[in-house]
Amino acid sequence: GSDGVPRFHYVSAGVNTVHGVTAAEVMKDASMILNQLAPEQLPDFLAKSEESRARMSDFDYDARYLGPKGTWRWLRFHSRPRQREVGAPVCDGIATDITEIKEREQALELFRTLLDRANDSIFVLEPETGHILDANEHAYASRGYTREEILQLTAMDIAPNMSAAQYTEYSDAARREGRFMLESVHRRKDGSTFPVEVNRTPV
Repeated sequence: GSDGVPRFHYVSAGVNTVHGVTAAEVMKDASMILNQLAPEQLPDFLAKSEESRARMSDFDYDARYLGPKGTWRWLRFHSRPRQREVGAPVCDGIATDITEIKEREQALELFRTLLDRANDSIFVLEPETGHILDANEHAYASRGYTREEILQLTAMDIAPNMSAAQYTEYSDAARREGRFMLESVHRRKDGSTFPVEVNRTPV
């Protein structure tokens, strides 16, 4: 509002499902929603919301909130300020529950951490071309590359004795058998080579 106190001029009925309060209650007292946000995020949330309104720029923010069932969940706020003919600007926005997205992101981060701590080299290869789609830290560091560099390569670049035709043959064998193992030679960035045992598994 013009007095600096946040107010909602319109709230959809869905607020009851997400926050456990009615639209009328929230329009009367915005703190019924704001106080559900994580205390450590609320000051930053309010400051950036006000900055968005002052600059007439979009506001995007992911915040944790305590849901009506007493569990912490995630909301993604998006709003855009709009200048009225009379009075201070208002913001048209939407809040979307993204708890499942955040949980998947956290699971992927944990999976990435576990991969990077592995003592084996792990590559994710494009089945048809052999392009390296992903690699754990051991895979690229032990070959003298950065992650960005190795993602520009193919399996044939690091296995100089393997042709594209052989790569296709090995891919077909892995698909048929569920797993394919072979002994090979890999080449580091500096040109030196070393023996490896490759275990290919289709996913």
